[in-house]
Amino acid sequence: MKKERKSAAKREPLTKEALFKHNPIPFGDVRKYYLAGKVGTVVLLALCFHISVAAIALRTDTCVQIPNGIIAVLLLCAILNIIGHYSRTIAGYALSVVVCLILVLVMQLYNGGLMLQSDLPEYGEVFRDGAKSTDFWILLAKVLAVVHMLLSVVFINSTLTVKEELELKGMNIKIKKFQDWLDKNNNSLPPGRRASDYWFIVAQLLCSMVFWAADPNMTKYDYYSLGALIAGCVFVACKRTLTGSFLLAVSALIRCTLYQYRLGICFPVIGAYLGFWIALLYFAMESSRNAKMTECEKAPKWFGISANVFVWIAVAFAVACIPVHEFMGVFAGSIMPFQKDNLPLIFFLPILILLAIRSKRWYAYCYSGASFVWLWFSLNRATPYKDRGFFYFESIEEHGSVGADTTDRMMSLVKGISEAAIVAAVLCCCFAVLIFITRRLYLGKEKQISA
Repeated sequence: MKKERKSAAKREPLTKEALFKHNPIPFGDVRKYYLAGKVGTVVLLALCFHISVAAIALRTDTCVQIPNGIIAVLLLCAILNIIGHYSRTIAGYALSVVVCLILVLVMQLYNGGLMLQSDLPEYGEVFRDGAKSTDFWILLAKVLAVVHMLLSVVFINSTLTVKEELELKGMNIKIKKFQDWLDKNNNSLPPGRRASDYWFIVAQLLCSMVFWAADPNMTKYDYYSLGALIAGCVFVACKRTLTGSFLLAVSALIRCTLYQYRLGICFPVIGAYLGFWIALLYFAMESSRNAKMTECEKAPKWFGISANVFVWIAVAFAVACIPVHEFMGVFAGSIMPFQKDNLPLIFFLPILILLAIRSKRWYAYCYSGASFVWLWFSLNRATPYKDRGFFYFESIEEHGSVGADTTDRMMSLVKGISEAAIVAAVLCCCFAVLIFITRRLYLGKEKQISA
């Protein structure tokens, strides 16, 4: 019977309605590939955006690097790939296949293979090495485009042939049993009283002890981190795990901003980054749990649309900050140590903002607003030198004769992100108030109806 159903499904004609029908997330094992693809499409856009920004910032009078037409094709294809993937239609998956193929062909065939010219006489030593490093990101973008093109074919086949959830088999049965055991022994307990909460707290305390024990000279930022750590532990103990996990992530992120580029890979740096990844995992789990709890079918339509818009605002900031992070890490040279201390903030703050917004809690939007202000501060107050911007290419030996032009181009991007961050912070706070009032009104209506 199952074989007959599958063959019948394959024989169904592809009508216009079927091509553009919004399907559920693919069933069975294909689901995890679809969820991974959601992240992969954004990463592909970030890579294409970084390559484009690098090509524009490194232009000289004698070399255009990559023309505007090719840049437009890269960015447009990456955006269409996201639209096609998230549409969950057969036509959308087909669009993803086409645009990924175009991306691969353009990057593989344009001028013998897309790359930035690194042997220009105008470039200094750092700019030459930095231009060569973009070859890796171009290669990674090609690989991601090919993988997503193949996955889109898998999604089309799954949509056409699999019409219902498959029975669990093999390893999936063991995974299901483990999830049931975890729900019974951990997730069924109230927040702040679960075994996982204690394990995350212990891990944070151990990582922070490694960091401070390796460098006993406490600075004001170490005390900020210590205060956030203590406050996070208190909030978790008081059953406010979303706030507590956010503060733990903030504490670990502050520790990541110190000593990374000055001392290299050492115990303080390893302890700081390990603590942050653990805190980020904890915050992601709490954000997902709160998002499920705050789903409200009776909420107005504009509420869900606005929440999705804020999610994509966070994604846009993450994509925009990637070139800033890479330029400061690869192209900056040795004269901007204070700015380099802020690199973890520029990379991870948009991720924290995204996770906070996904929780759909009104106070989480306030945390996002504070994080946007923190991002603005890290871009505009990163150096103690008066009137110096985030980028300052002035070494002829390291940056060559194009340093001033590159500075202007990259500072234009930084100023754009900074201004947008302030606007986003205000919008987050306003939306938090709106959520608070709206939910109070709907809760009141539900109580009146039940009474």
